[in-house]
Amino acid sequence: MYIHNLSVRAPRVIEQHLQDEGFLHVSRILGGTKLDPTLINALVEGWRPETHAFHLLWGECTITLEDITLRLDLLVDGAVVMRVLGVGDWSAICKQLLDKVSDKFRGSRIEMKLLKDNFNYIDNLASDVERQQYLRAFIMRLIRGFLMLDKS
Repeated sequence: MYIHNLSVRAPRVIEQHLQDEGFLHVSRILGGTKLDPTLINALVEGWRPETHAFHLLWGECTITLEDITLRLDLLVDGAVVMRVLGVGDWSAICKQLLDKVSDKFRGSRIEMKLLKDNFNYIDNLASDVERQQYLRAFIMRLIRGFLMLDKS
């Protein structure tokens, strides 16, 4: 079993941009991650939500931020990215950042199909603006595919 949330790796034409934005490490996961169903079942059976830990035969363990850092090669040092974003006209924001407008917004959510259909390929001769738009769409797909898997 493999996880394949995006069908292709990041195009070389945006790799430097991904590096600049701190997402190159995440994009390298796109090759797929091998899963062991037996191990996953054992972990699910040992999970105790009241303690947020796995209770195993040899003791209790939990997943730490350091574990995530080592496994996914994500950077966890540096400035925290956090700010209040004023809600505006989502169509205008979408047009400004992606040059594509979705006619289907649910709150502030954007349909991933819009990103897949409009940003599936980028040419090596693409302009700087097109590269930035593709980069934004690619990062949104990465966040949805790897970092926010909860479909609720």
